[in-house]
Amino acid sequence: MQQQQQQQQEEVEEERTIDLSSLSVQQLLQVRKQIEADCKTLANNVRTLKIAWERYSASLEAVKAMDKPTPQPLLVPLSSSMYMPGKTVPNGKVMIDLGTGFYAKMPIAQAEAVLQRKIDYVTKNVNAFEKNFDDQKEMLQRVVDVTQRRVQQEAASRGTATLT
Repeated sequence: MQQQQQQQQEEVEEERTIDLSSLSVQQLLQVRKQIEADCKTLANNVRTLKIAWERYSASLEAVKAMDKPTPQPLLVPLSSSMYMPGKTVPNGKVMIDLGTGFYAKMPIAQAEAVLQRKIDYVTKNVNAFEKNFDDQKEMLQRVVDVTQRRVQQEAASRGTATLT
């Protein structure tokens, strides 16, 4: 089943393959512009995912720190720049954000597992986006090379045409 999906994906990619040497300079410039826009979008997505990864990692460390039998000092945020001192109440449970405004109270071990799954998911997506980004950069370099060759060929053909 997975092999069929991979084969279908390769067929779709072959259909989308463009012979760069058959394009005009104007078309190559349009392709370059589109690839540059795609690269910018991918870079923004990777940046956003890395921020999410950092937040989930920080949350995981905070949850692990909560797994202590004695009250621990902490700072409770009242606003973005004002904090109040407080202490944890060790009861073996924490409240975590599940996303889209939903929170759940759960045992620390379960919360750690949830956060670790989120970290793994984000890591997998970061790797996929980075691979796609690298592929796009490689394609961009090919487009730039073909464009430069085409411009040089056109300049050479104009130069020889005016000499004769």
